[in-house]
Amino acid sequence: MQIRTRARALAAASSLPLYSPLVVAAFAGALWPACATAQDASAAQQSQPSQSDTIIVTASPIGGDPDRFATIVTQVSRDDILQNGGANLADALRNVPGVADTSFAAGASRPVIRGMDAFRVAVLENGISSSDVSEVGPDHGVPVDPLSARDIEVVRGAATLRYGSQAIGGVVNEINNRVPFELPTAPLSGEVSTGYDTNGAGTDGSVLLDGRAGQFAFHADAFGRRVSDYDIPDDQEQANSFFRGGGYSAGYYSYKWAEVLSADAFSLFEEKGVLSPTAGARFRDEVLARGGSRTALESFVAFRGRPPQIDALLRHNGMTEA
Repeated sequence: MQIRTRARALAAASSLPLYSPLVVAAFAGALWPACATAQDASAAQQSQPSQSDTIIVTASPIGGDPDRFATIVTQVSRDDILQNGGANLADALRNVPGVADTSFAAGASRPVIRGMDAFRVAVLENGISSSDVSEVGPDHGVPVDPLSARDIEVVRGAATLRYGSQAIGGVVNEINNRVPFELPTAPLSGEVSTGYDTNGAGTDGSVLLDGRAGQFAFHADAFGRRVSDYDIPDDQEQANSFFRGGGYSAGYYSYKWAEVLSADAFSLFEEKGVLSPTAGARFRDEVLARGGSRTALESFVAFRGRPPQIDALLRHNGMTEA
């Protein structure tokens, strides 16, 4: 409005038409300083550093596996299990923070982790689910007994979802030596434990044996529990609170003998060629196709054409020259 008024004043002073070339030139001259000022302001704004959202970077001075930080593991040793006693798996975890029990009966009590129980707490034995009805019925007993356990692990945190989408409360994993992880150091070792509970005249006992003979490992265990009805006030007894239970296991294992068979069988492919069609067809017909219709030793002799020999294993372990 100011520029147009100025142009009208110039036209009136010179007695020229408003849209004459001279008036247009005068109008452009009056407008140019304003355009130059706007361009200078825009250039100055572009030359300034732009301000973006604040970026926060966090780090931990403690290095390690990320899986370890997503898992909270509490381990109860064999000594703690025997010291705590208890008639069931939940009683053996009584001193673990955040762990309680349903206390339904002497033999029917599942662990409660952070207020969650039933199927939200997975009970495992050597990493395999017990899959028992106590997950849906609190009046049923848990088949995993601490008397046969070497260790008990309580897993909490986000990593429990690896054991199933329902294990949001936690995982209780009983670890025993029924399948030896290594050969025992002593030819024979054992353990005997007994216990007594004044309420209900409860008694329990267990025997665990481990031994070795050469490359063979032996294990045997047996346990039993007997608890009468709970005593309650007024010299009464809580009906149907008794428990009778027990179990046993025995077996022997030889991991080195399996290595002998594996190395000796593979030596045929070393002799004929790793991709030999003849050796492959022979393995398919004499081992895979036979399945469990005959013993493993019979299938090996039919495949190899002779009894097993230890030479291939010694060669693979660098104990003899190739």
